Amino acid sequence: MADWSNVPKDLLLKIFPMSEIPDILRSAAVCVSWSDAVRELRCSRLQLGNQSPWLMFSADEGEDNPSAARFYSLSEQKTYTIPLPEPSIRERLCVGSSHGWLITADQTSELHLLNPITVAQINLPSVLTYDHIEPVRDERGRLTGYIEHTLEVDYKLDELRLHMYFKVILSSDPSRGDYTVVVIHNPYRRISFVRAGDSKWTTLTSNYRYVDAVFHRGQLYASAGQKCLVVLDLASPHRKPRVVVPADDQVPRLILAATYLVETPWGDLLYVWRCRILISHVGKVIHTHNFVVYKVDVEGGRLVPVERSFGDIALFLGCNNSLSLALPEPIRTNCIYFTDDFILSRTVADWRHDIGVFNYEDRSISGILPSEAPLISWPPPIWFMPKF
Repeated sequence: MADWSNVPKDLLLKIFPMSEIPDILRSAAVCVSWSDAVRELRCSRLQLGNQSPWLMFSADEGEDNPSAARFYSLSEQKTYTIPLPEPSIRERLCVGSSHGWLITADQTSELHLLNPITVAQINLPSVLTYDHIEPVRDERGRLTGYIEHTLEVDYKLDELRLHMYFKVILSSDPSRGDYTVVVIHNPYRRISFVRAGDSKWTTLTSNYRYVDAVFHRGQLYASAGQKCLVVLDLASPHRKPRVVVPADDQVPRLILAATYLVETPWGDLLYVWRCRILISHVGKVIHTHNFVVYKVDVEGGRLVPVERSFGDIALFLGCNNSLSLALPEPIRTNCIYFTDDFILSRTVADWRHDIGVFNYEDRSISGILPSEAPLISWPPPIWFMPKF
């Protein structure tokens, strides 16, 4: 029988980075020397090879551990149950997933960064540091709610998060210490941001209502509806949006439509239009029926339609930072893996989630949820890229 403990550590440190994270974690149980190699890999922060995304959904109400979440690995077609630190994941709203971290809003509408693999957690500046949010306190000075002053609306502690946060993205992996957090939020779909070490949120002044954003070539690109695309230089003291693609007035403002910005592995920027229809008011069912992909011609200031194929990659869209990945089977290329990010999926208790795989060539849609994943759950499922 082979003595696996004799495999040189240098060789292990070359093999492990090319493996999926579940395989790496299982390798730590082989023997002491392999466990040491895994520990060294985690501390080294070496860039791992392409990982396949996981679909995170909350554990059932009957689970013994209310802080556990389930993660479905697409490559392994296997579900993992992972206990997460407090506050309980069932009590958090996931408002983003970026660079291996979840961005969650707790029951007091405060934001946290959470890495489910390392269970590291970072508290972001308080929601009270936004200029338009003020506290509501009782006679003892205890926080009981918030006032949103732009529209003069009162919210309970756990209500503000449902209406304020639209999407959150990161510029880079927070574990490296130098990162920016960007929030698209209400009212009026503004953009606010913080850098590592900041104590309050900075809100950008703009007439645009933003829908999605992505860091591309060191700058923040944001879509603003009607196929409008702008770029923002957060390092500039003025931070005024510069139009890259002007709005198309012929494009209607559709409440059921969604747009996404995706950077490809070869450096292109894609603009993706998602078309949804209301199937049933009674059953609360929204159904995605089509996607249209455009390549952004930054120099020409236009969107170029992509007819039948956007390349040997798969797109992963939803409330996560949009992903484009070249992965082996069972991940299907030229397909769009989508989750439910419609705003009512957060606020309607018995909402049926709109999740599936769209084949861009033949326009067909197929299911992806594992059998154990509930069609109705809260918080809504979200794509997550595992990372040390």
